[in-house]
Amino acid sequence: MAAGEHSVNHRLAGVAMTPRPVTDLGTRLLLTLAVLALAAAAYLLMRRGWRRRARSQATLPPLPPPPAADGPALLDPLPGLYVGTTRAGDWLDRIAAQDLSARARGRLRLTATGVTVDRDGASTLFLPGPAIRDARVDSAHAGKVVGPGGVLVITWELGRSGPDGGALLDTGFRADHHDQHDVWVRALRHLATPATPGATTSATTSATTSAATEVAP
Repeated sequence: MAAGEHSVNHRLAGVAMTPRPVTDLGTRLLLTLAVLALAAAAYLLMRRGWRRRARSQATLPPLPPPPAADGPALLDPLPGLYVGTTRAGDWLDRIAAQDLSARARGRLRLTATGVTVDRDGASTLFLPGPAIRDARVDSAHAGKVVGPGGVLVITWELGRSGPDGGALLDTGFRADHHDQHDVWVRALRHLATPATPGATTSATTSATTSAATEVAP
């Protein structure tokens, strides 16, 4: 009898020590609402910061419209991912204004008139040939680290009217076939002209560091 009582007590003790899931509907509902509230607050803070950035960039000159006729292609179209546009020399200073912020699939087209960036689900971006200043292959752009040789960066000048020049920008594109980046750099440098002396740029150097918050696959 004593042995039986000992066995029963042992089983009861095991049951008492086993954690049980929360089954109270009210508690589960409160926990769910708390998580949703935190997520909504984080989203609103990010959205507010993004809008503030866009307002601070409202003084940028308007984007040039794509030409009605491109002329003969200098290279085959280059499919890939439009990574974003930043102030020249600062890979983290993304441009949020004028529909330049959204990453999108697309393709580059190079003609004697300049570079056309066709973006899926976003407006077409045109970089006039006379506005192109330089091109390079980099490892990061617009807050995204992509690894050595992972992104083609085109430096160009937006708005050259007036003696003060325009704004120097870096536009990044990650081609599906990375071996094409160097080919495009050589072709773009044939079109490039020196920057206007008064053109504005960031004092921060371009991305060569791995200290980033987002790493591409």
